Amino acid sequence: MWGAPKSLPSLIVGLLLLAMGLIPILNMMGIIGFALPEILSGLVSKIIFWVVAVAGLYLIIDAFMEFDEPIGKVALLVGILVLVIGLIPLLQQFGIIGFGLPARSAIIYNIIFAVEGILLIISAWNF
Repeated sequence: MWGAPKSLPSLIVGLLLLAMGLIPILNMMGIIGFALPEILSGLVSKIIFWVVAVAGLYLIIDAFMEFDEPIGKVALLVGILVLVIGLIPLLQQFGIIGFGLPARSAIIYNIIFAVEGILLIISAWNF
C-alpha cells in the first residue's frame, strides 16, 4: 500500500538515484545514445562521496520504516554498506582516518546509485 508521507520522498529520491546510476551505465554500454547533462555529471563527480554517503543514510532511515518487511532488512544492510563506502573517502580527505578505499571507478558508483534507487522505489510501497 501507498503511504504518502514516506512514500513520495522515497519514490522521488529512488527515481533520481536510479537515473543517476542507470543512464551512465546504459550509455557506456551503447544501449542509449544520450547521457546525463554535463552540468549534472560534473557536479556529481565533484561531490560523489557526499551524494553516496547521504543516499546511504537516507536508505538506512527508510529501511527502519520498513524494517518489518524483508526489503527493510536488505535496505538496511545495503544502506550501511553504502554509507561506509561514502564516508571512508570523506574521512580520509579531512585527515580523520589514514586509510582509504582501493581505486574508485565511476561504474561502481553508478551501480551503487542504481541499487539504492531500486530499493527506495520498492520501499515506496508497503507490500
